[in-house]
Amino acid sequence: DYSNSAVSCLNPLRIEDLSPRIARNRSIMTDPPLRIALLGAGIFATTCHAPVIQSNPAVFSCIAVWSRSPESADTLAATLGGADAYSGEHGLQQVLQLPYLDAVIMALPLDVQPKYVVMVLEAGKNILSEKPIAATVSKAKELQQLYSRKYSSSGGMQWSIAENFRYEPAILRTAEA
Repeated sequence: DYSNSAVSCLNPLRIEDLSPRIARNRSIMTDPPLRIALLGAGIFATTCHAPVIQSNPAVFSCIAVWSRSPESADTLAATLGGADAYSGEHGLQQVLQLPYLDAVIMALPLDVQPKYVVMVLEAGKNILSEKPIAATVSKAKELQQLYSRKYSSSGGMQWSIAENFRYEPAILRTAEA
């Protein structure tokens, strides 16, 4: 049973964290769940993100799974039911061009994550990526500066980093003090 471990991975993920624009426009969307693509089909995606997606069908609808491995994408897409599987660079471009895609959840290896964060941002999609965001502090700062300078003020696009302690009561009390 991965439900408890999955919840601790994204505890709790709120739609408002992905994009204030999406939260404001929920009432005019024709398909109530947040339509997401899952980038990555490895252990973390399958044991953490996929169970959260599956256990919250009123919140999430996974419409696409992308992996560098076609077999991994196919397997996870089948597990999630209803998601299309994509692989390779061309497949990723197809996913990022889906006009009805609301947000991307990224669970990729650290060495490739910065490249794909930039690709998702350039495509104008909201993104939740795993921590750490880069292998070095300098690369992480570079990504944060790029986002702040170029994307954060453009149309409300949101990039959030998955941090499972963000809403822990003790952390919130400490931040208030």
